[in-house]
Amino acid sequence: MKQTVYTASPESQQIHVWSLEADGKLTLVQVVDAPGQVQPMVVSPNKEFLYVGVRPEFRVLAYRITPDNGALTFAGEAALPGSPTHISTDHHGRFVFSASYNQGCVSVTPLHDGLPGETITVVEGLEGCHSANISRIIAPCGCRR
Repeated sequence: MKQTVYTASPESQQIHVWSLEADGKLTLVQVVDAPGQVQPMVVSPNKEFLYVGVRPEFRVLAYRITPDNGALTFAGEAALPGSPTHISTDHHGRFVFSASYNQGCVSVTPLHDGLPGETITVVEGLEGCHSANISRIIAPCGCRR
């Protein structure tokens, strides 16, 4: 099974895209220049997008993932209320959650066809907030959702 590895390089403001070989070797596929210091990243549940938090202008960037080699194409962006320390998505790919340690908040940004929109919820007063994760829901039938 082909796997792609994405590395964030804040100082160079770049994302490196690597192909992971069966023997563990990484082969460089692409270097993407980003409009800011690349911080946390997460792949969408459907594996069609990579979401990237950047600073000093706090934003979440969306990149389309090319299915055959994992290469990235810029698709859209939205402002965030704080410096992104951690980002995640819900299991259906409808929202991006961003935790900000420095601003002490968690935000919820909707995704429309995979692209981030205007932040709809900000919870403040979370001193030292480091992560925003979502749990699995176990349905009464015992199915994982």
